[in-house]
Amino acid sequence: MNTKNLILAAVAAVSLVFVGCGHKHDHDDHDHGSHADHSDSHEKKVPGPNGGRLITSVEPAAEFLLLEDNRAQLTFVDEALKPVAVAGQSATAVAGDRMNPTPVTFESNGTALVSVNPLPDIPGQPFVLTLLASADAKPTVEKFNLKTYTCGGCDLQEYACTCGH
Repeated sequence: MNTKNLILAAVAAVSLVFVGCGHKHDHDDHDHGSHADHSDSHEKKVPGPNGGRLITSVEPAAEFLLLEDNRAQLTFVDEALKPVAVAGQSATAVAGDRMNPTPVTFESNGTALVSVNPLPDIPGQPFVLTLLASADAKPTVEKFNLKTYTCGGCDLQEYACTCGH
């Protein structure tokens, strides 16, 4: 058999393999048109009432805000984004350099949970927040980078950006 015939035979064999793989991919058990239970990365986020990051994975929702003295504040809000009193909620966090993390503790001032100490002054530091809606609730963990520069699209600090970019 010459080289040309050998190549044609190989191409024919590979083609038959691919034709055999062309079966219908069955998706009768679900629809790809709507994923209401999944997050849409294109939907615009809602800002917190004070311009902070709104955390909706906990009930009631919480607004994370970095105060001028570099302390963190968590304000719990209702569906209308009105503050609700702290009633059994608690939080802890880890911030700063991953090789030398800083534990963050929060205490209630009646209307919000405020970090006891200022956060490290590290641009874009990783921040891992653990929230408890009540003493017996399952912990909710939020992870984000605490980027404090102003977003050009929404004029909020980048950690609270609502542009979805």
